[in-house]
Amino acid sequence: MQLHGVASRYKHQNTAGKQTGEIMLEKLRTRDGKKFLTALVIVFITVLTVVSRVTFEGVEEQYNMPMEHWSASMFIMQGAWVLIYSVPFSFIISLPFAFYFLGPKDDRG
Repeated sequence: MQLHGVASRYKHQNTAGKQTGEIMLEKLRTRDGKKFLTALVIVFITVLTVVSRVTFEGVEEQYNMPMEHWSASMFIMQGAWVLIYSVPFSFIISLPFAFYFLGPKDDRG
């Protein structure tokens, strides 16, 4: 079976027998890969802090209900929402770091 277009170029580029996941893991093991992972953790912690503060304070303010009166299920539900919103925000914010640290390097410095 002959491949055409993008698929044939991809097969040609991947002739070393490595899967895409293996190539990505190799990049993450480099010095720049570790810098990217560090930036990703910092971004996630920052986003988690901001989103949790806004979410929990927003519920207190909206319903005029201090946290002392919250049930355990309210904390669980708000924590789930914080996690649901933090993951995609972290992904979007970390994209420039991925291009900077993991992208192709040129010889211009």
